[in-house]
Amino acid sequence: MTPLWQLSAVDQAAGIRIGDFSSTAVVESVLERVAQKNPELNAIVDPLNEQALLAAEKADAAVANNESLGSLHGVPVTIKVNVDTAGRPTTNGMEVFRDIIAPDNSPIVQNLLNAGAIIIGRTNTPEMSMRLTTDNPLYGLTRNPWNLKMSPGGSSGWSRCCSCCGFRCHTSWQ
Repeated sequence: MTPLWQLSAVDQAAGIRIGDFSSTAVVESVLERVAQKNPELNAIVDPLNEQALLAAEKADAAVANNESLGSLHGVPVTIKVNVDTAGRPTTNGMEVFRDIIAPDNSPIVQNLLNAGAIIIGRTNTPEMSMRLTTDNPLYGLTRNPWNLKMSPGGSSGWSRCCSCCGFRCHTSWQ
């Protein structure tokens, strides 16, 4: 069987919906993959493991109770640190923004949550999301999974890194 972290978001959502596997199993699979790869890659800089596992349990309860399910019900996603996520710092890779906590979710985050997605973590970006490499003084360099001496590059280098490693469904404001 294909590891759950390797399935597309569409296949994860379908499998959860029909009961082939649980949201908890998908989230655990992705978090295990993150634990294996992220220490050397530094793509996810604000992990939300406990929050994600609690959300997965709630998602599984909704399936068990035959509740209405969104199109991304139970599917793990990541959000870039330049996108407001309620209760989290929107650093944009800058030390000066480290203590600025978003009071509300940005529309994209809220739409993902409304669709049933589960945020597993927040991902790196260059300072102000405007550099050729995914590097900043606050979180450091995100490394290219094919060559650890290099950055995957650009504002969304983290997403290319995450895609290669199976940290599925990623979101940025761009």
